[in-house]
Amino acid sequence: MIYEVLKLNVENSTPLLIGGYDTQAYSEFHEEELRTQSIKGLWRWWFRAILSGRHLLQGYTDIETKVKDEVGMVLGFAGRRGSQSSRLALRFTRDKPPIYRQIKPKQSGIPPRVSLLTLGGNILNYIESIRGSLSVYLFSFQEERRTVKDENVRIAILSLVSGLLLSGIGKGSRRGLGCIDFKIVEDRVGLPESLKRWIFPDALRDILNEALPVKKQVEIKNYPPIPSVAPDFFKLWYIPFEGKEVGRVLTDLQEFTLRTKRRMVIPENGEDPFRLKLIAWILGLPRQVKGTGYISGEIQRRASPLIFSVHRDFATACLFKSSDWPDNIEWRGRDRKLNIINIKEKLDSAYKSLESMFLGYMRKKGYNVQEVRIW
Repeated sequence: MIYEVLKLNVENSTPLLIGGYDTQAYSEFHEEELRTQSIKGLWRWWFRAILSGRHLLQGYTDIETKVKDEVGMVLGFAGRRGSQSSRLALRFTRDKPPIYRQIKPKQSGIPPRVSLLTLGGNILNYIESIRGSLSVYLFSFQEERRTVKDENVRIAILSLVSGLLLSGIGKGSRRGLGCIDFKIVEDRVGLPESLKRWIFPDALRDILNEALPVKKQVEIKNYPPIPSVAPDFFKLWYIPFEGKEVGRVLTDLQEFTLRTKRRMVIPENGEDPFRLKLIAWILGLPRQVKGTGYISGEIQRRASPLIFSVHRDFATACLFKSSDWPDNIEWRGRDRKLNIINIKEKLDSAYKSLESMFLGYMRKKGYNVQEVRIW
């Protein structure tokens, strides 16, 4: 039997960069919509992060394997060990055709992350506006008349809602692009009542408390092996911006990740503080241009631990502290002199510097950043 357990009216608040066969939102041959495949990628990531936090607090050691198994049992898996269909399905139904826009190279007033995609003379097509309904369906042999009873299924749906609040969809999803505003239409999951009103810090706290009711049971000394929503290793900030345009807020947040822009706001002896301390790698790898910068041969990519979302009247920033970094990376300046950076030795101070510099940058930009204390 299949049941609709959650229905949301949704609308994007920031540009949605979901590409088709040619990485463009539309062409003469196709038009993209809000892909459920892209939403599922966001969904799995946040489900893993929340399950990891739960198991971390319960004292499990092989967290990665346990999380992978539990995510697969709910959202499906395929591989050498066999396969299983997802117990949950998504369906998006649009209200009307999306509004598309085109960005040309060197166009002014464009958020930095979007401008990067037009380098080399590329023209970028994206979805400016799309509205519709997003439904979550449960496949079950038991009749689910009032609420979802399976704990991990419920946590999975809470993870989806958390992901929609705290990150975006598609390209640039960690940098505030593809963010979705929603209104709850039908709820058989038992979402917090605070989500059904205006989104304030208490709503963010309530949804994560619902998803992670386990209290701290063991002393955790080391960073978790993967990003985890857990005390000491996850921080969340709520950023109201009444009177500012969404595009301005999106640009301000993205400019924190750019050395030239950051140096203008929080300089240290006239230089970028990340550059002086050689810790810009904490913003994600790779970070290199024409043979200079931070170079790691161990991994192709390590995403930033800092995730932004931007909605109609508030933004959020999340910081995940985990140990999944290469042991060592190289840094080369313009003089081509090689420096070896021991990540293990620098990781703790790098996370602390990232947090303090981000908060200092936002204060200088005139924002009232409020930490959401979940536990």
